[in-house]
Amino acid sequence: IKVSELERKLATWQAEHPSRATDSGANAASSAEAPVDVAVLHAAADDDPQFLGELIELYLGQADELTAALRRAVEQGAIAEVERIAHTLAGSSMTSGMRAMVSPLRQMESLARQGQLPRAEQQLAEVLSALERIRKFLRAHS
Repeated sequence: IKVSELERKLATWQAEHPSRATDSGANAASSAEAPVDVAVLHAAADDDPQFLGELIELYLGQADELTAALRRAVEQGAIAEVERIAHTLAGSSMTSGMRAMVSPLRQMESLARQGQLPRAEQQLAEVLSALERIRKFLRAHS
């Protein structure tokens, strides 16, 4: 499954459930520092435990692939590719509630747009750290 498929499915779900897609409920205040917005993640899975597991597995698999591609693009100095991959992964992260990834990826996208690949390389470490925090959080809460 591709990130674009995940984004399309989540967008379809959000269109069908607009109030649940934007309302993170009471958990928002208590989990302000959590790397994952659990309410958004559960809403994206329509509170279906099986689909939730599939969604998490899909996200983590695609995130691993895209962060590896991002690393290669940075090493090769492929500015447009860094920007494209960071944008794609930031979008799927936001849509699925993996909020720890959004800010570092948006910053990386901006750095690439400005042609600042040396700083983008440093930013990649933050992206990878955020992904690991997400992975640990999901293991602890599954």
